Amino acid sequence: AGELSARLRALGGRVIEFPLLAFAPPESWVPFDTAWAGLTPATWVVFTSATAVARALERIAELGHAAARLGSARLAAVGGKTADALHAQGLAVEIVPGTRFQAEGLLEALRPHVSAGDRVWMPRAEAAREALVEGLRALGADVAVTPVYRTVLPQADPEGLRAPLLAGEVDWLLFTSSSTVEHFFQALGARAAAQLAARGWPRVACLGAVVARTARARGLEVAVQPARQDLDGLLEALVAHVAGSPGRAHQAGNAAGEPSMNEVPEIGETLSRRARQFLLHSFLYYRLGESVIGDEAFDRNTEELRALRAAHPRAPMPYAELIDPALGPEASGYQIRRYPPEIVSAAFKVLYAATHPDLSFEEFVTGRGYQVVWPAAEATNTGG
Repeated sequence: AGELSARLRALGGRVIEFPLLAFAPPESWVPFDTAWAGLTPATWVVFTSATAVARALERIAELGHAAARLGSARLAAVGGKTADALHAQGLAVEIVPGTRFQAEGLLEALRPHVSAGDRVWMPRAEAAREALVEGLRALGADVAVTPVYRTVLPQADPEGLRAPLLAGEVDWLLFTSSSTVEHFFQALGARAAAQLAARGWPRVACLGAVVARTARARGLEVAVQPARQDLDGLLEALVAHVAGSPGRAHQAGNAAGEPSMNEVPEIGETLSRRARQFLLHSFLYYRLGESVIGDEAFDRNTEELRALRAAHPRAPMPYAELIDPALGPEASGYQIRRYPPEIVSAAFKVLYAATHPDLSFEEFVTGRGYQVVWPAAEATNTGG
């Protein structure tokens, strides 16, 4: 995170770091110690992260042995950073994928070199994808998987994560592993996640297809996913996306002539998002007497929409016929008499997710004088 943050700051970005990954020892070192004792020159030792290299070398030192013995085996690394960690110890790496720095790429690189009966040892995280293990076993290899660390959520005040997000201070979320995605939602909490889903998430960049798949499964829309799955690839893809974003209000540059990260999102996209947020929270506030973001945030969002609309009166905005009259100096969302069914439906889903009532969704909706219409799943007012 430190290297990526420094490079983003050099491009003019304001970076907010929040720790989402910490490493703990495995539940037991016995599998690792056993595999180490049986290491032979014919064994393939496969590393899928630089962290696995570091933890394995630490354990070897704890056992009172030299890392040089690891070099007697055949070494493979998932990518350049992992290979560099081995090179730093004077260890030669025989196999590194050319571009696909993930399990599938490493499997393809190893395929011509691994035969039935070959021994493969994989020191890795306790919880990890099984694609590489299954692929090697399908080739007939005898694969030993030994955990050398566990990923855990660090002890950190979650308000350090929630506050800038809920205040609208974050333009991008950058995820470098599936674990950071899962820990992000764990630290954020269901209520704050529901609030952000209602207001609109920041744009998301993910380091590779696997991370992006995890993010999408969590309901995030991934804007940037580099073809080259390392930090250089992520940074280049992010800068290229920013540089190519249409309709930017301004695009500063740094001394090297590279685009700055301080870009303004497309006005139409921003108006559309703000308009839906305004209607959703107006419905909750004025019709149901509920709020999932608080009065201050609601007022701030309304003022931001009013300022955007005043600055760009000709820009297309959904539901303009409902919203424009409600944005007048003496007006408010209270004046909106009829809300679109899709807004009502979304509002109830947000409120239900935020409050976690001990009710079914249908009971939750009907208890407030509305009904759920299946299969369209639109909540409509029974009172007309």
